[in-house]
Amino acid sequence: MTRLIGFRALQGIGAGGPAAGGFALIGVLVPPRKRGRYQGMTASVMALGVVGGPLVGGLVTGHLGWRWAFYVDLPLGIVALAWVQLTLRLPERAPKARPRIDWAGIAVLATATGAAVLAATWAGTTYAWTSWRILALGAVAVLGTVVFVTVERRVSEPVLPPRVFTATATSRSASACWRRSAW
Repeated sequence: MTRLIGFRALQGIGAGGPAAGGFALIGVLVPPRKRGRYQGMTASVMALGVVGGPLVGGLVTGHLGWRWAFYVDLPLGIVALAWVQLTLRLPERAPKARPRIDWAGIAVLATATGAAVLAATWAGTTYAWTSWRILALGAVAVLGTVVFVTVERRVSEPVLPPRVFTATATSRSASACWRRSAW
């Protein structure tokens, strides 16, 4: 059981990278005017996989055995990799300077987000809302958010640029949501 859990975690990490990588490639390669179309196509394939995957997986494991769930994925992955290698044409670009990864911002954002998710998940079910665990997680989430904003203002290539929050569309939508919820 330990190996099964470990390999399932490894599979989840392996699946998460290509999913995020696909959207990142669209953001880099596709002009802004056409991005919605490509992201819509990608999201529709993902939705089809979420609905059809368990159905096909149940059919395969029910008739052929549970091991076939693993035997099917590898050939499909090889076909997809070959297809990308043969058809993806990247534009020629001048070499850029190596990007600077905002490790501090990534760590603080992950900590604040994780604490908020755990507090929201555990509060009222596993622990009382006023228990020290939930209050501590809430404090970590709030403090982490403050630290994250401070870190992002100081780094050269932030994870989430502060200008996102000062953009007209972002500030108007946030204030409209606030006005609707306040009354």
